[in-house]
Amino acid sequence: MKNSKVTTTDKADNKVVQLHLIKNNKPSTENTSEAASKRETAKSSVDLSNKNNRSELSSDAFVIMRVNELNVLEETFGRSVTKELTALVTRRLQACLRGEDALEQISTNEFAIMLSNISSKNDIEKLVQRIEKRCNGEYVCAELKLHISVTAGVSLSSQHAFLYDEQLRYARIALRHASDKSSRAVQFFSPTMLDELQERAAMIFDLRQALKQQRFTLHYQPQYAVETEEMIAVEALIRLKGQDDQLLYPDSFIDLAEETGLILPIGHWVIQEACQQYRKWQDLGCAPRYIAVNVSPKQLADNSLIEIVDNAVQEAGIEHCNLEIEITEQHLIKHMVQAEGILKTLRKKGVRIAIDDFGTGYSSLSYLGQLPLNVLKVDRSFLQQLDDNNRAAGLIRSMVYIAKELDLEVVVEGVETQEHHQFIQSIGCHTGQGYGYSKPKPADIITEMLMPEAEQMKIAK
Repeated sequence: MKNSKVTTTDKADNKVVQLHLIKNNKPSTENTSEAASKRETAKSSVDLSNKNNRSELSSDAFVIMRVNELNVLEETFGRSVTKELTALVTRRLQACLRGEDALEQISTNEFAIMLSNISSKNDIEKLVQRIEKRCNGEYVCAELKLHISVTAGVSLSSQHAFLYDEQLRYARIALRHASDKSSRAVQFFSPTMLDELQERAAMIFDLRQALKQQRFTLHYQPQYAVETEEMIAVEALIRLKGQDDQLLYPDSFIDLAEETGLILPIGHWVIQEACQQYRKWQDLGCAPRYIAVNVSPKQLADNSLIEIVDNAVQEAGIEHCNLEIEITEQHLIKHMVQAEGILKTLRKKGVRIAIDDFGTGYSSLSYLGQLPLNVLKVDRSFLQQLDDNNRAAGLIRSMVYIAKELDLEVVVEGVETQEHHQFIQSIGCHTGQGYGYSKPKPADIITEMLMPEAEQMKIAK
């Protein structure tokens, strides 16, 4: 089998620069300093070849390939097994490469591959797919049968990078995107990916600053009694004041807050602020039945949630029954083990428990009898389908029926038209929420909506 190498000819002086990264089909056994020296040599060689021969390298690609399960297998079976496995993966990789390609193991579970003299992106994609197909599958190491999969990210040097470090960086960004996607397509780097990462870093910084600078605020969306159209509750919805004073909605930052763990201090603040606002309405004599706050998966897994709720209720001087905790159906089912005990404790204290976005999660309904629930909130998507999908009406009726049989309250979300209001009224749903009733509004506007006109005039004086 051929050695894997890169060969580039400089037409000006007919010199040849060659990069040999793995020789004689054997995995590297050199020590750390030798490996570092090799990488420095590789860098200088690639840099030189790209600098002097950019026209010839216009179709080259730099690939990072990750063995997805290798770190877990090392923890499970030990380093000796994964060293043998790595050697087998290396041989399969080499069998797919040509003499002008270069291969290097750059970390425990990652390989860098330099593909040269390939005429088109389509050819590069086919070669990478062939490598992935060859490396995916079963291996036998130390009498163990193991299965691994690989994921690849590709940077086209002619389009985005000419230096080793840049190629490595961009291919790794592409690999990150490939790991986040369920698609099996080869992931090529694009500048958009870099923009997204930079925006992500900026948003993480801004979230931390917003906590320090108190730039979060709550808006409140009313819930209405369908029969009387009276406001009976509100849901607290977080907003972020940007540096330009524009309000950012949660879909632009909540997932990132969850991913980074910032959702814990943010969620803590939301519960405290909502309880304080409810007390202000109590003092004005216009408080609704309860105020609802959304709780994230990380909060559900945090044992301090109970203490946070207790402290917020006590400091505000309200009752536990004035607070409702909302959890989305999908998040609840994914975190059932952690959530069940916490929710049962909160329910015993009097906190209301609501399932949000009901109907969008898994098909099993067994959890409805398992958890201490008060409310099912039917996801807004069902009402949005009402005009175009006859089955949507049947589904909403069924969910309302299930809730009533389980002695649960029902809130149908997404009420935007008079027809929506009339429909949920006709099927016996008692509470609705949506833009047709009211959009989320700041606390002072909600106060005006809650108070009789005469009382508003007294406060104004």
